[in-house]
Amino acid sequence: MLVLNAFHLPSSYIWDKKEQVYKYKSGELVPKTRIDKLFQSNLELLKKRNSKLLNDLYSKELSFDNWRKETFINIKYAEINTFLLKTGGPENISKKDIKILNGNLKKKFEYFSKFTQDIKNGISKVELEYRLKRYNESVYSALSTGDLLNKIKTGNKFAYRILGAAEHCNDCINYASLGVVPIEQFIPVKTNCVCQERCKCTGLFFESLLDATQSFNNR
Repeated sequence: MLVLNAFHLPSSYIWDKKEQVYKYKSGELVPKTRIDKLFQSNLELLKKRNSKLLNDLYSKELSFDNWRKETFINIKYAEINTFLLKTGGPENISKKDIKILNGNLKKKFEYFSKFTQDIKNGISKVELEYRLKRYNESVYSALSTGDLLNKIKTGNKFAYRILGAAEHCNDCINYASLGVVPIEQFIPVKTNCVCQERCKCTGLFFESLLDATQSFNNR
């Protein structure tokens, strides 16, 4: 199950367990843009596969039950691959990481099941395609979840949510109103909020409350 099969990571990418980042064999940091490109290729592959499945459903080449099953399998593996990309691959994740990943997949399956029930009850083609697009892009949540785990592993103990330039949902406003919180209580952006993949929030992470105070004083 935990196979990093969609990214084809270059053999020159080495995961630094201490810093929780990719480096080249030379020790130089792999630019974030290169990792982002790998994620985008995974996302585009997901969209392409699920678009074909939807067309097959429309043309009646695929039954609804098979469409539902195969579409979610694609979303599941995209989520797994994104999470593994962010956390250094299957050989670098802990049992705790796997538990978090499985919990995220369980929530995603519950939401997707409600979506498919709505389809059975009758929704327009436009709404179906829009909601499927959002499910495809929901794999962005695996980036922020993985990033949060990396921050914890590198010694950060506190976190703060910054509202981005957007019309925010009440969930994000409530999270931001909590101020600086222990990092274990921080809700990763693009998760557990109405905004989901459209969320424009960012997280700030600190090793101590003193670091947090100094950061805000310098802003």
